[in-house]
Formats: sequence, structure tokens, C-alpha cells
Amino acid sequence: MKLNLNKKYANHTFHIDSYDSTSIQLHNLASLTLLLELTPRAEQLRRIIIDKVPPTFRATLPKLIGTKGKPILRRLNIVQQRAVLKAIAANEFFLIKGMPGTGIVL
Repeated sequence: MKLNLNKKYANHTFHIDSYDSTSIQLHNLASLTLLLELTPRAEQLRRIIIDKVPPTFRATLPKLIGTKGKPILRRLNIVQQRAVLKAIAANEFFLIKGMPGTGIVL
């Protein structure tokens, strides 16, 4: 469904690149510059952000994670444990939605 904003906002003027803060503008421009670079990292970021390539995960984790991480994981609830293990298994990136301890693993 396409939204025709000309009807709803016929008497409004909109400005592109209007920022409340110079620091926000600098951050956004720096991020855009990073995406446009001709580097392997920029190419990887374009695949994630623009092409929306989903993350990949290792099928198994090293045994060391289970032995050394056991005391840490024991203090977490099951949802937090899954989030930590999934983050460790992520090859490129991993997203968690929500504030720490309340998020949903995506």
C-alpha cells in the first residue's frame, strides 16, 4: 500500500538533512561515509544493512565455552543463557531487542 503524503501534508514543508544537534549530524555522516568506503568492512556492513543478509551462526561452540562459562551462565535465567550462547555463536552479528535482561532474542 502506498501512502500519498501530498494529500495529508499539502500545506507542510519538510527539510531533508535537518538535525537538532551537530553531533548527531556528524555521527550520521560518519556512519554513511563508513558504508561508502571501498573496504572489506564497508562491504560487510552494506550486506548487513542494505542487502539485509541474515546472520549466520556456528553449529557448535568450543568445549572451553561450556567449562569456563558455566559459572557465568549459571547466574542467568534460561532466556539470558540462550542470548549469551547465541551471541557467542554469531559469525557476523547478532541483535537483541530490549533493555538488558528484558530483551527478545532475534
